[in-house]
Amino acid sequence: MKKSTLFWLVIIFLAASGLYRVKYQVRDIRKETSRLEASIKNEYNSLHVLRAEWAYLNRPDRLQRLSERYLELKPFSAIQMMPEEMVAHLELPTNPDEQNDEQGIMSAAEKTTRDSLEPDNQSTNQDEQ
Repeated sequence: MKKSTLFWLVIIFLAASGLYRVKYQVRDIRKETSRLEASIKNEYNSLHVLRAEWAYLNRPDRLQRLSERYLELKPFSAIQMMPEEMVAHLELPTNPDEQNDEQGIMSAAEKTTRDSLEPDNQSTNQDEQ
């Protein structure tokens, strides 16, 4: 056998084995791609279900019922509403026991409201004299 024939046989063998390896690598990559695509599709379906559940749970009528049952919210009273300028000067109680006490906060708000109204009354009285 000639050396050139042997050389070409080795080249053909190496090319065939290379193609064989590439073929199986491509097959494995395709399987992995199919598996990932199926996983992505499942995630999209799960996301769709979660969005539907979120929309169902956040219905206004349901939230209204839950807030009435668990939050015990009450309407605002007139004393709770004050101009923004008064809120900046509001003196809250420093005693930790009083901070949790609604009456302590309300009395601080009333005191601040009274204090902020007094200068206006004094200037009005001076203008009248």
